[in-house]
Amino acid sequence: MIVAPRLAIRVDASAAIGTGHLKRCLSLAQALIEAGADVRFVCRALDAVAATVLGDSGIPTLWLPVPAQAFTPAPDAPPHAAWAGVPQGQDADDTASTLADWRPDTVVVDHYAFDADASKKQI
Repeated sequence: MIVAPRLAIRVDASAAIGTGHLKRCLSLAQALIEAGADVRFVCRALDAVAATVLGDSGIPTLWLPVPAQAFTPAPDAPPHAAWAGVPQGQDADDTASTLADWRPDTVVVDHYAFDADASKKQI
């Protein structure tokens, strides 16, 4: 029995970020699903834009908690760190917690708010 690979795609869209990352990832997800993969999006609901773009795509989406307060990134953070709404370490923790029961084989991240430091998190 062949088991479909599980892929999570961590991406956001908002009025500030735009929709390009999410639209690109939506195309990737659709191609992966056609190739037999099991795909989930992981998004933070920064506003209604991501939900609108995903619309009736049929691709399951796991929503990260909405930021509780305004986020001001540290001076050494990636240039667009504020777009995530939370520090990248917290985002990695939130993402890992959200995916803990599903256990993907791979996590694809398409986001200007994160750099290589965020990739050190074990999911």
